[in-house]
Amino acid sequence: MAIRSCLFILAGCFVFILQVGDSRLCAQVFTSDDDEKPNQWWLSAGIGAGPQGLALGVGYMSQTRKSAFSLRFVGIQELGDIILDTSNEPKESDWDLGILYGVHWNSVVAISAGLSVIGGVRRGKFLYEEEGLFSSAVYERLKYQTLGIPIEVQLMAPPVKRFGFGISGFVNLNSRDTFYAALFNILIASSK
Repeated sequence: MAIRSCLFILAGCFVFILQVGDSRLCAQVFTSDDDEKPNQWWLSAGIGAGPQGLALGVGYMSQTRKSAFSLRFVGIQELGDIILDTSNEPKESDWDLGILYGVHWNSVVAISAGLSVIGGVRRGKFLYEEEGLFSSAVYERLKYQTLGIPIEVQLMAPPVKRFGFGISGFVNLNSRDTFYAALFNILIASSK
């Protein structure tokens, strides 16, 4: 029940970020002598890898002055031995739905941290081994959910005609199983 409440809080924070991050919805656009850039938002989709396996991520980031607010989802899936087609079942996986706040410099570098709901699948006790040309060890499926602290660093190339790319690295610190990965991202930016 606590995880479900946390998801509602994260959704409420996301709506707040959308309202604060979009200058058309604000009563005043913040500018200063050292930063004349209007508010900007990014949508991103990325693919990468970590020690656990293949990583995929999607996100939304809103930048105002030097602040960066983001909502993102990241999933990591164990691949197993693709060449020999042998593996352990179930495949281990992790996912992270987080809301982050941080700072950015010239819309190129962003560092943020926040709160996330995470979950995943782990292998439990050994059950049996599947026989055949390519064998698999089958284990008990253990699902988990908990809260975590995501930390993310993003390096983004300035967009050309609203499209760009970047790389990001993240870690999720939590009581269950800390995980991390790096992603190559495709970005869609709001017009300046």
